[in-house]
Amino acid sequence: MNVSKRPELRTGEKYFTSLGAGYETEAFSGLGPAWISDRELNAVRTALRGMPKGAQVLDAGAGNGRATKVMGDELGLDVTALDAVPEMLASILEERPSTKTVLARLGVPLPFDSETFDAVISLRVLKWVPAWEHALTELARVLRPTGRIAVEITNRRSIARFGYRNAAVIPVTRSAARDVGERAGIEWIDEIPGTHLPLVIWRMGKGNTSMRLLTGSQAIADHVLGSTGARSVVLVGRKK
Repeated sequence: MNVSKRPELRTGEKYFTSLGAGYETEAFSGLGPAWISDRELNAVRTALRGMPKGAQVLDAGAGNGRATKVMGDELGLDVTALDAVPEMLASILEERPSTKTVLARLGVPLPFDSETFDAVISLRVLKWVPAWEHALTELARVLRPTGRIAVEITNRRSIARFGYRNAAVIPVTRSAARDVGERAGIEWIDEIPGTHLPLVIWRMGKGNTSMRLLTGSQAIADHVLGSTGARSVVLVGRKK
């Protein structure tokens, strides 16, 4: 990996560059955020359940590699970690030196041949990509027929999205994302809702009692609202 040749940074990428190897500590410190992280990683496990050992997977927007580690170390998959921030990729290599890393960003043509991967995942990334439609189309392009895809979007229909305040986040509707994927040859087979409460509420989870209240409220919201009011949604599909 050549960390000297970075793309010109976008607004969101500048923020992640400033965090570097400390991103996951910043994002998931505390009981509430850690619970959210576990929920997201469980969505990855669900989406990739039953994939054969050694299957080739792209982690698009890998960050510090929390999903890369689950897919590689736990599921036994052959993971390529892609990110636009060299500091993120460097942090992955410090912990998993054998990981294949690629310095590139979403929203422009990906540096892979068509039908390269058996699965692609992208968590917490598309909301920072102005050309998210092109990004999703490119993820579909590099996916092999019958390959799996799991992408997280920020749900425009959720009031919890206002927790981002003035951040340059791009919320989209589930139907808009599904339409783009379908035009790119994706058959959507599942939706896994994220949390329904704003992050600031989850940061109040300081002990067992408060976490029971939060997770209980989340269970009710999952049952009543499903993906409709979720702050984010992981769309799961396969390539036709």
